[in-house]
Amino acid sequence: MCELKKNQAPITVEDKAVCEVLSWVTHYLDDAKYYKAQGKFETSLTSVAYCEGLLDALRLIGAVNFEWPTKQQEKE
Repeated sequence: MCELKKNQAPITVEDKAVCEVLSWVTHYLDDAKYYKAQGKFETSLTSVAYCEGLLDALRLIGAVNFEWPTKQQEKE
């Protein structure tokens, strides 16, 4: 069994690590598009969910800034 241990705050996240996670985001998004084109919608959704989770994690630790569009913004 794996044990998760929380590190003591504050922590430092180096730019190199943020860039690496952002590259994973890009790869997961590319995977989502690929699997969607193949008709593998469940796999596509899983890939895009991983992508979204990484973006949210980066945002929560203050490494990136963005806001998800609202339904009203999507209509415009």
